[in-house]
Amino acid sequence: MGFSREDLLNETKLETVVVSVGNGSVTVSEISGPDYLAACEYAKMDDGETDGNFKVNIHKLNPALLAYGIVDEEGNRIFTDDDIPLLAKRSMKKFEPVLIAIKRLNGLLSDEGNASEPTPDGSTSGE
Repeated sequence: MGFSREDLLNETKLETVVVSVGNGSVTVSEISGPDYLAACEYAKMDDGETDGNFKVNIHKLNPALLAYGIVDEEGNRIFTDDDIPLLAKRSMKKFEPVLIAIKRLNGLLSDEGNASEPTPDGSTSGE
């Protein structure tokens, strides 16, 4: 049975997973479409492309994903957009388990932890 237009457009409850970091833990959540686009826009490389396609700098995307994907127990972001440059100055090694959880939860990694590659039908190879 397929999804209807309304099923696909209705807001769904955000799923969260708790990731242990050092002596504590953080909660990560799905990132909404507009927030994902904002993260990509922040990480966009200025290479003169004008055809609507652009490259993303992973060193800028990772801190943006952290800012949009780490939430409190109620599902509210704990970092603001202004925190993204501050997160970019931190060691991503420290945040690696959190980034993996955010990327997996948002379909950016396969279950094996590899980056998912788009396929012609729009699915990813990690599915």
